[in-house]
Amino acid sequence: HGEKEATTDVRTAFTSLIDPAQGINKKQEAERNIRFSLKKIDGLNMHAIVLKNNYIHETVTRATLYLGGIVFITFLILFVFIVNFPGFILNPLNQFIEGVDEISKRNYDVRLELKTGDEFAELAGAFNTMAARLGEWENINLTKIFSEEIRLKAISEEIDGAVIGISEKQEILFINKAAKEML
Repeated sequence: HGEKEATTDVRTAFTSLIDPAQGINKKQEAERNIRFSLKKIDGLNMHAIVLKNNYIHETVTRATLYLGGIVFITFLILFVFIVNFPGFILNPLNQFIEGVDEISKRNYDVRLELKTGDEFAELAGAFNTMAARLGEWENINLTKIFSEEIRLKAISEEIDGAVIGISEKQEILFINKAAKEML
């Protein structure tokens, strides 16, 4: 017997209870039937409430597990990001610092190899171009300086008088044969 049948039983018993043609025994029996049917309806409703309450608790438990899983995965992703992100930025910057340090030591053969495909790679390409041009410029200047030194020595040797070349630090840069003999 479900709730619909119990409701029908209450309606039937109530109709019998309010019927003036019914005797007292029939009215007492109708009242007992009403009470019994109402208890049955109450029991059915309580059972439905318990079932819905259990369903809600299961849903809350599942939602809590899902939420906990999502929070854990989010935390894991965040942790990996926090651990790796500084290296993503600092590693290329450290390479640039080392490269600039080598350039300041006149090591123009230094090259940066960044294959990240981003702005760091573009900057590394520009750095490599700069280092190559500085190396070329240094070689050209050294060649010019050496050729000028050879030319000055040749000219100073051709001069009959004593010729001595002195730097700003008072160091002898070149001296011809006449100056050597004089000294």
